[in-house]
Amino acid sequence: MINCIKMFVNLYVISSYKNSEISAKFYRSFILIPFYNMWSVYLISTINEKKTYVGTTNDTIKRLQKHNTNKGAKSTKGYEWKYVLTINGFTSRSIACSFESYYKQIRYTRNRSAGNLIKNRIVDLALLFKNGCYDNIDICFADDKYKNTYLSAIKDGY
Repeated sequence: MINCIKMFVNLYVISSYKNSEISAKFYRSFILIPFYNMWSVYLISTINEKKTYVGTTNDTIKRLQKHNTNKGAKSTKGYEWKYVLTINGFTSRSIACSFESYYKQIRYTRNRSAGNLIKNRIVDLALLFKNGCYDNIDICFADDKYKNTYLSAIKDGY
């Protein structure tokens, strides 16, 4: 995964705008292109999807490389990680860190289904956007199944 900048994938970007309008756009682009001068919150998972991690960065490519070379957060050492999604468009580190904190805490506010950690994290995100007021934020999904989980959660009104 260290050479992920060379991989072409399909990205589905969900954008939130004022008045809670949601638009979905399809891009064929390099995976998780870093947004310069912007901060991102990201969700990664181990390859076997048994663990997830949420973090903040201003360079998603380098951050994943650090996680996969055991130079990232202590809790991510010893595992191989892949991106699930990134939430882009935060104008400062403090705003991104606040969002990350809310994202990590929201799991304690609802009953979660046992088993699928990634699905639970994506449903948590949908709930956070439903209850929050985050404008001009883009969510980039690394896989179509993650995008569909998010859209289902929005539709079902979690």
